[in-house]
Amino acid sequence: MSKPVTSEVVAESNPSPVVALAVVNYSNRPLFTRVYEHPDWVLPSPRTGETREQQLHYLLFRSLDFIPGQGKSAREMTADGYLGCVNPQEPLPVFAYVTNTGLKILLATTSRGINDIKLKEILRSIHKLYIANLLNPFYVYNTPVSSMKFANKLDELRSLVQ
Repeated sequence: MSKPVTSEVVAESNPSPVVALAVVNYSNRPLFTRVYEHPDWVLPSPRTGETREQQLHYLLFRSLDFIPGQGKSAREMTADGYLGCVNPQEPLPVFAYVTNTGLKILLATTSRGINDIKLKEILRSIHKLYIANLLNPFYVYNTPVSSMKFANKLDELRSLVQ
């Protein structure tokens, strides 16, 4: 039995508009999630006892409902797997990227005006980073990613989003 995915909240002095990200496998099981502190983002009225982290997790995974299922892959709908904003009616936009194997990368931001070309590059880089993690002989496929190197590189990529 694999261990559950843990998420940590990361604080920083110069915040990127990215407030949360997740890597999810083909069966919508989270492999990696991370929530970031962002001083400009105010929670819309949370449910009783709900933390900011829980609210962002809920937002990310609710966005999976808008990604095409196994009947028609996202790769068939777009040439490069980039789906753009998948939840336009939410207070925070979530951008999605889907690979040909069904891996989904979700990025929640505070801004809808992020450059799509730059966002595509970053999502592709996150995918390449996940592939590099798969090549680690100590990583068991389809289990939560616990590599600090993976997390640190994601933080570096996140800082490129402006």
